[in-house]
Amino acid sequence: MFLVWIYVAWRSAGLTRNSSPKERHTVGLAGQLFLLTFIAEGFSVDSFAWLDDWIMFGLISAGGALYRKELQSADITPALVLAEG
Repeated sequence: MFLVWIYVAWRSAGLTRNSSPKERHTVGLAGQLFLLTFIAEGFSVDSFAWLDDWIMFGLISAGGALYRKELQSADITPALVLAEG
């Protein structure tokens, strides 16, 4: 279940990197770098206690949700964007 959560966060960060505003692009890149370091440093029960982890996961989720909303208004599916990009 944990790996699925990390995978969904990775995809959300990837979608955020495809966003047109540069701020969201930067958040997506930071999110993917954060996820790489989160996996590399190892996981423990104490990992859930760190506030910066939750803030980054929140930024990743919010960026992905905003980008999905942009795609819905343009009537494009996220799978097509990831396949092209």
